[in-house]
Amino acid sequence: MLKTGILITIALSVITVSAQFKYISNHYGKDYVQFEYQKRFNNMANNTAPAPHKYRLLTTWALSALAKLPVEFSTMVLAVRLVQNMLIFLLAFYYFRSFGMLDGFAILGVVVTAYAMNHAYYQSDPSCHFYTQMVIMLLAGLAINYGKWLWLVVVSVLSAFNREETVFIPVLLVALRPDMWMLAASILGTYIGVNGTMRFMLGWSDFSGGAYGYGLGWRNFVANVFNQHTWSGLSQMYGVMPVLALLSGFNLFLMAGIAWVAAYFVTASAQETRLFLMPLVMVFIPLALCGLPTSRRRLVYA
Repeated sequence: MLKTGILITIALSVITVSAQFKYISNHYGKDYVQFEYQKRFNNMANNTAPAPHKYRLLTTWALSALAKLPVEFSTMVLAVRLVQNMLIFLLAFYYFRSFGMLDGFAILGVVVTAYAMNHAYYQSDPSCHFYTQMVIMLLAGLAINYGKWLWLVVVSVLSAFNREETVFIPVLLVALRPDMWMLAASILGTYIGVNGTMRFMLGWSDFSGGAYGYGLGWRNFVANVFNQHTWSGLSQMYGVMPVLALLSGFNLFLMAGIAWVAAYFVTASAQETRLFLMPLVMVFIPLALCGLPTSRRRLVYA
């Protein structure tokens, strides 16, 4: 079983990363990663990138260390993406299983995750910071479901240095374990403190404005709602998962997923559908699979 799982993980990683780099090559040019993505990375490493990218330090630090290796930058990024996806699929399997579902259903969830990834490349570069965050969120989900609170705090602190989705770690904690609301508040406070400290140390930088140039708020939300690429991408990525999740019953966990999706419509360019991989994997797939009658689920969500 272990060998089979490793082979599945490697195969899905190769398939999804190959699809991603093929998209990048076809739409941006075969040398995009080596030159343009490296230029963007250098801006982040040199603290000259716009917000919020300049505050996403964890992955930038890791890539900076790896960039010193005697290999081409594009080769290094490709290797990083392969490792990231292998970790995502491996952790996703254990995360899904932590809800009490059978191994077969957990594997099905991993396959659905891989399918969704292959519809998550619109206007996307390698997005190493994003996929690092997926690994972090899965680790946080496992810590929540198994009650490993010290590990959750450690993961949350690391997450605060990587991306803004950190705010959904306490949201997931309250949704899955309402009795741990004080810990959730502490994690949220830690994120606010870390983020504020980074802005003080690195200098304040206004939000870059996103794809529409509107910044955060209502106008960005409207632009996302009336963008056909948003809905075509989401329909391909999500399929029937939200419907199956709704059939499992209305609960705090489902509300967390809905809030997560809504947050991207207000704060980001929703046509970049890779963003929605996180609520899909963290909330909608577990709810959808746990709602199937033969999954032998253990309802751990409130």
